[in-house]
Amino acid sequence: MSQFDLIVIGAGPGGYVAAIRAAQYGMKVAVVERNTVGGTCLNRGCIPTKALLHAGEVLDEMREASKLGLSCGEVSYDMEAVYKRRDDVVKKLRGGVEMLFKSYGVTLYRGHGSFVDKNTVCVTSDSGEENISAKYIIIAVGSEVRNPHFPGIELAMDSDDILEKHLEIPQNVAIAGASVIGVEFATIMRSFGKNVTIIATRDHLIPKTDRDLGIQLGTTMKRKGIKILYKSRMKEVQKIDGGVRVFFTTPDGVDSIDTEMLIACIGRSPYLEGLKPENAGVEVKDGKIVVDDNLKTSADNIYAIGDCLGGEIQLAHWASAQGCNVVADICGKERPYNLAACPACIYTSPEIANVGLTEEECAEKGIEVEVGKYNMAGNGKSMIVNQGGFIKVLFEKGTEKMLGAALFCNRATDIVGELAVCVATGMTREEFLKTIHPHPTVVEGVMEAVEASEGMSIHSAKVVR
Repeated sequence: MSQFDLIVIGAGPGGYVAAIRAAQYGMKVAVVERNTVGGTCLNRGCIPTKALLHAGEVLDEMREASKLGLSCGEVSYDMEAVYKRRDDVVKKLRGGVEMLFKSYGVTLYRGHGSFVDKNTVCVTSDSGEENISAKYIIIAVGSEVRNPHFPGIELAMDSDDILEKHLEIPQNVAIAGASVIGVEFATIMRSFGKNVTIIATRDHLIPKTDRDLGIQLGTTMKRKGIKILYKSRMKEVQKIDGGVRVFFTTPDGVDSIDTEMLIACIGRSPYLEGLKPENAGVEVKDGKIVVDDNLKTSADNIYAIGDCLGGEIQLAHWASAQGCNVVADICGKERPYNLAACPACIYTSPEIANVGLTEEECAEKGIEVEVGKYNMAGNGKSMIVNQGGFIKVLFEKGTEKMLGAALFCNRATDIVGELAVCVATGMTREEFLKTIHPHPTVVEGVMEAVEASEGMSIHSAKVVR
């Protein structure tokens, strides 16, 4: 039986990053992966979604070329070619991860991993079974699509279908779910000229983020022709000629719409099938691996990271950071990441990003804040690229430390990195404003928002108090 210092079960962004970091620290590492390396994010999540979103963005820019005094002739697209490029990007990145494993001497076992005991994992593949053992084990098995329980759900597509298959998308599409996956899919479908309806359970979109973001996104999407049915909860789906009939409850009773395709974007759940955690003494509750504050399970040598923990945060970079922290703990090194300041990104148009606390969360915690909000209509670069939006920052009253930020603007997903540093380090408003921001850029809006928190934004009209 092969012996390792560390076994990582799962080669997604949590697992493969933890494995490489451990190898960098000199550990002998094995990774067990039942599918393809890269996990959900690379193969049927972040990367293929963004490949489709980018194609849609370019298509929109081509349509709007005339507004810039440009002409590019008739605008059209070849969906098979779009899918091929998506697949090529995924394949290239997947090959890159496998190359990194070889570079750092990480042994990759292709098969399904299950616990024999707290130090032993059985790898089951087409060629049979093999036991491997290690002093430490990290569970990074990820998640799977969570299908809601209502009649007719089998008639709907899900995110795996859209991101892995070469589907012919019909003209009329309904999307059940208004969180990250739902609004990104709506953005993709609209860019490719489809008639899109979002079925949202709340009175605004993306309910787990700053409320202003969800409200502004809804307004922007409706202006672009996306229909949004608020306060609507899925009830049943029935097959009809040419598509499906979707029934949903509203405050006024039961309503329905007919559509050619329904995409269910309800969420994801931990994937623990066949893992046999009980053999290792690992506690599972409500379908989730139970861990302490250090991400250690009930077995003292086994840790768990990423989506298998459940919870509201299901982000690739979150899992990667957890993996690096766990490996640091195992090796007796200082944890590199502050997990309390994890930025989240949504690739709509304009983009959305947030980090730290929201206004609503501060109110719930009884934290007094000073809010700075800047309308990006006054930002030169945003006007040039024809995207508006806003940037909002929160400072704790008294200490003036930055507690959170919310962005709805061009390049929001890049800019939020700067604000994540501010939140993670507890940077004060005074410290932030010592840094000059370049012009003309979108990131100038961050400086304006920070200045606005004390009524000093240069490019905002005077507020009469």
